[in-house]
This record gives sequence, C-alpha cells and structure tokens, in this order.
Amino acid sequence: MVPLHLAKAVTLFERGVIAVENGKPERAVSAFKEALRMQPNYLEAKIALGQTLIELGDDEGALEILHNAYAQSPTNPGVLAALGLAHFALLEIEDAIGYWKQAFELSEEDLPAELAEEIGTTLCTGLQMMGEFEAAEGILAQLERRLPESVSVQFSAAEFFFTQQQFDNSLRHAERAVQLDAENAETYLLIAKIQLERKAIPLAFAALDSAQKYDPFLPGIEATRALLYLHNHEYDEALKIADAVIDEDELERDEIYNCAVVYATIGDTEQAEDLLREILEDDPDDIEAGTALVALAESSKNIPLLTWCRENITGDDPELQAAIDECIQRIKPAIKIVRPRMKR
Repeated sequence: MVPLHLAKAVTLFERGVIAVENGKPERAVSAFKEALRMQPNYLEAKIALGQTLIELGDDEGALEILHNAYAQSPTNPGVLAALGLAHFALLEIEDAIGYWKQAFELSEEDLPAELAEEIGTTLCTGLQMMGEFEAAEGILAQLERRLPESVSVQFSAAEFFFTQQQFDNSLRHAERAVQLDAENAETYLLIAKIQLERKAIPLAFAALDSAQKYDPFLPGIEATRALLYLHNHEYDEALKIADAVIDEDELERDEIYNCAVVYATIGDTEQAEDLLREILEDDPDDIEAGTALVALAESSKNIPLLTWCRENITGDDPELQAAIDECIQRIKPAIKIVRPRMKR
C-alpha cells in the first residue's frame, strides 16, 4: 500500500503539471512546493519546480532547487537539461553547455530519444553562441544518426548550415524536414530564405506561398516577401509590403531588419536608420545590424550617426569598431567647412 503522504505528493505534483499546461505557472509553483514539503526527495517535482521558476523569470530560485536535485541525482538527464536552461537564462552559457554535454554523453539507455533531441538541439545553439561551430556540427551529426526521422533535428541542421552560409547543405536538410512533415510552415519559410540566398527567386516565392498556406500568421512571411520583391526589382511592391509590416505590433528582429534592408535599398535612409537603431537599442551586440548601420552612415557621410554607432554598439567585434573609427576619419576631410565672409 502506498503511504498516504506519498499519494498526496503525487496528486499535488499532477495538479502542478496541469496548472502549467493551463498557463497558470504561479499555481503550479505552489503545488510543486507543497508536494516537496510532503516528499522532500521527490525528484520529478524538483525538476518541474525548477523549470516553472525559469518560466517565471526566477532563475536564481530555479538554480537553487535544481542544484539540490543534481546533488540527489547527478546523472538524471531531466535534471541536467533543466540546470542547463537555468544557467542559459542567466547568460552563463559555458555552464549551460557543460550540463547539456553531460546529459548528451549519457548512454542511449539513460537518455530517451525525445530528451536527446531536445538537449542536443539546445546544446547546438549554445555552442554556436560560443563560436564553437565545428563542435555544433558534430552534435548535429550525432543527432541525425540517432534520430534520422526527427523533423526538429533536420530543421536545426538546416538553420545551422544557413547561418554558416552553406546554402546547399541547408536546403538538403530543410527539404528532408519537409519530407518528414509536409505541413510545417517554419520549414517552408526557411526554404524561402535559402532560395533567396541562392538567387532562386521563383522557388523562394513558391516556398513562401507554402508557408503562408499552412500558417498565414507566421511572423516573417511578409517581411521575407518584401525582400523577394526587392531582389526581383519590383520596388513599389516591396515598399508597400514593408510599410504594412512595420505598422504591425511586436515585430521580430528579422522582420525589422528585412524592412530596413528594403528602405535602405530604395533610398529611404532615415527609415532604415530608425529600424536599425531599434534593433541595436534592444541588442547592442547585434553585429549584423551594427554593420548595416555603419555602412548606411558612411554612405550618407553622417558623422553623428557613426559616433552613435561607436558609443552604442557593444558587440565583441574589434574590427567593426576599428571600421567605425576609420569611416569617421575618412569622412571628416571630405566635409568642407563653409565660413561666413567677413564684411570689410
């Protein structure tokens, strides 16, 4: 017979899980904590509590409970995955990678396929953030061997090779993801971006139409469409779409950037500048947006804007900072100072 206090702890844990699923994390936290009060070594409740605290933004609280869980079971993949997420939320990327590596190196018997997929793709993201691209590619290769039918793995590989500008490899994985799930709008959107880079504009339009078919509200579709029209030299259509996109609320970073490219190309440098500044004010480490804004400032010989870039772009890219200084010095001599004539 199951002891009464253990049965109550399980019931409370299940209530917490349901609360999370219903979008009530605060109620879930209370249930998990009460379950742990009744059963202090309830590992699943510790993991669930840690994950929910991360969702609520209490990363320090999550770390405390998850380190307790780690002391209890240092090889539990759920504990390792959650600990990695907690450190990741605190921008302690190296610590996060360390825990995810521990989990990913577990045997197939100890690491269920579903968790291997989640941990492996997240580990790959962390490694890319640290510039460890070869290691990230190795993780993806292991995932693909173990989970050849995983849409998530194929999509992650397609994204990885896209960021590495290996567009043929990226397309191969994206098309494999479509074979596994023919109704995934995000994959079609990625294919549209790949085909744009490959200058296969008709194929990019076709992929974008498929993305819209399966999810007409997927962020990024219209901003990408604007870029396609731009590359097709249909400037009026590109501008019309970009104008509509920036009127929307809560735009994603890529949508803002793509619209900035449209405006910069068409010649509306003021609008492009505003959009790029918006990206950089949110993330001063965004080197792509920073580089674009510097190029914009240089083309218009805008020293105040270049000065703003030097003071506000904090990305760890000394070459960009040097380029900004070089631009300023190059532009200064070209600007003639007109002095008023003195009356005799």
